[in-house]
Amino acid sequence: MYLLTIKVKVLGGATIESTFKEAIKLATKLGCKIEFNFNGVLCMAYPNGDYLKGIENYYYEIKKENGFVKIAFS
Repeated sequence: MYLLTIKVKVLGGATIESTFKEAIKLATKLGCKIEFNFNGVLCMAYPNGDYLKGIENYYYEIKKENGFVKIAFS
């Protein structure tokens, strides 16, 4: 569990791949969890996380058709 969570805003034109990579770098540098919203999916990047896992979770969540909260994490 991390004591700090930083929520960041993703700029238009960013890709999920580059966003997860940068978020994990930032999380590792600061020692906290980074949260961001990407196309309606709440994404969480953890220090030393696996960006490929984050991307895989994102694509799984984006395909869901129900109205529940969509969450992807690295």
